[in-house]
Amino acid sequence: MYLVDPHALLSGKRLDQSLYGSGEWRFVVMLSGKGVGLVTVALMNGKWTMVEAGASELAGELDTISARYAQRAPQAQLRFVRSQQAVADFVEVSGRAPSASAAPPLYVPLASARTLLARLPTNAAVPDSTLSDAELGDVLRQSVQRGMRDPRFGP
Repeated sequence: MYLVDPHALLSGKRLDQSLYGSGEWRFVVMLSGKGVGLVTVALMNGKWTMVEAGASELAGELDTISARYAQRAPQAQLRFVRSQQAVADFVEVSGRAPSASAAPPLYVPLASARTLLARLPTNAAVPDSTLSDAELGDVLRQSVQRGMRDPRFGP
């Protein structure tokens, strides 16, 4: 799981340049070929430990997106991205081997992000949409800035 560094994003960096690894891994639990839940593990006292389980709706979304890109673009790399301050989750879609000439990643907004993006005059709130950093930029930055005023995320 990757988190958005709000200070990097608000300083003008692109979303992909504002990400850092959270140290947690999320795995989709499958039942009869469908994603039914997520198990989150973290390294604690030198051992990988389950720290959270649940999120059936999110698991279903991640399973659907993963299957879609496995069929369309088998070389695509998918990363789960969370902005705690914006209360929004995305899947970042990029080429397998990033390089200077590679196209910038696209972002698939998950349900929490689609709620945030519903006010845009685009199809950003449509479940199958993908957005560029430029399409996300202003709305995500505004939401992160508002979230930074929340005492849980403040300085």
